[in-house]
Amino acid sequence: MRARLTVGPEDAVALAPRDAEALGVKHGDEVDVVTLRGAFALVAPGGAGGSWFAGSLAGLSFAEVAQLVASTLRSGLLLLSYGVAPGGGHAPLRRKAISFRDGRVVFASSSDPSDRLGPVLWRAGLLGREDLDRVAGLVRAGRPLGQVLVEEKLLGSAQVYEGIVRQVREIVLGCFCEPEGEFVFREGPHDERNAVRLPERTRELFLAGVRRAEEVDALRQDVPDLEAPLVSAGGAPAGPDLLAERLLALADGRPLRQALQEAQLGIYDGLRAAVALVRAGAVASLTASAPEAAPPRPSEAAPPRPPAAALAPPP
Repeated sequence: MRARLTVGPEDAVALAPRDAEALGVKHGDEVDVVTLRGAFALVAPGGAGGSWFAGSLAGLSFAEVAQLVASTLRSGLLLLSYGVAPGGGHAPLRRKAISFRDGRVVFASSSDPSDRLGPVLWRAGLLGREDLDRVAGLVRAGRPLGQVLVEEKLLGSAQVYEGIVRQVREIVLGCFCEPEGEFVFREGPHDERNAVRLPERTRELFLAGVRRAEEVDALRQDVPDLEAPLVSAGGAPAGPDLLAERLLALADGRPLRQALQEAQLGIYDGLRAAVALVRAGAVASLTASAPEAAPPRPSEAAPPRPPAAALAPPP
């Protein structure tokens, strides 16, 4: 859920009544607040039981964290935070959450626009871009995209469910491609109303995630700098590659990272599209340029040579 947090007296947290009801707490109850650096993460009823642990993905990778939860058959919520807070750098703050039941992944959500249901359906070829843009204005609170797609007869209920399953899977696989970030896992029951059945076992899903991370590392050999300007070179991608064509439409000099976000491609599909454009000669090289050599610091500069008169022996 999304809630507005009110900063009040010390040791006080204010929640809207509907959010408090969803948590199962009432006015005056104690709650546990778990946070990640730069990101509000979790509010849970105080004394609800269950353990939690948190850390940095720079020291413990997502694969290791996820495998720990799965191998110990834990149930709970794994919260992840990537990027930096607004104003602190190029990458925007993104949050993801993965629900486990007895060590199995049963749901996932994300604040990344590329992980929304619409872009996932479009990238999979299940929904045309024009249809997606047309129905976007019909989505509102209480009327999610899946419901709109069924009402507009663009997809059936079974297809929407398959799309949600694909969305959950893509969110989890994308976590394997994030080398930096922070996490917190809170043990506890999961809201079964959101649970989905994935097409493979969690172990197989994690193996697919490791393979995807390896593929992303290989793609980064051709596209090592996400801040490099994406500039059209006048060519065209080979074949009917809709993802590459959408990225090429944004090749006006903006940074590649920004273009991937606006195209809603995600890091995996986005890098594949970028590499296809580079290899086809459709965009300029995205290789990072060598940094200019910095002038030596005063302490490193050679000492000034004394004048000739100073070198002469005293009379």
